[in-house]
Amino acid sequence: MKQTKLFAVILAVFLLLTGCGGGSNVSGHEPITDELIRILAENPVIKEMLITSIELAKEINPDKNTNPAQTLDEYYDFIDMSVKAMPWNVLNNAEYPAIFEQVDQSVCYFYFILDQPLTELEEKGYYYN
Repeated sequence: MKQTKLFAVILAVFLLLTGCGGGSNVSGHEPITDELIRILAENPVIKEMLITSIELAKEINPDKNTNPAQTLDEYYDFIDMSVKAMPWNVLNNAEYPAIFEQVDQSVCYFYFILDQPLTELEEKGYYYN
């Protein structure tokens, strides 16, 4: 796998396609989150870009109610919540961040956290809106 591929696309497609995971395992995370942790462990450059993107997103929006994943561990927690979040049980559930009140907002947030402009990807020919 080329390390210069746009990591947001890789992570987004991976998580969206495999996000219907089962229950938690001994790690305390959902199986899909464990798979992400494994992928990041095998690809330290991608992991660093994800951390950088999370940090940039935190600078833009430091409000944990609308940007709950402000560290890598919190991002893992966000993925755990995302695979279980259902619109009919999230609207009135106070334990979830406000980002889950609107399904479209949570999808947009998913891309917001992964779509920060990274210097590592400059002049690679990738499209950035």
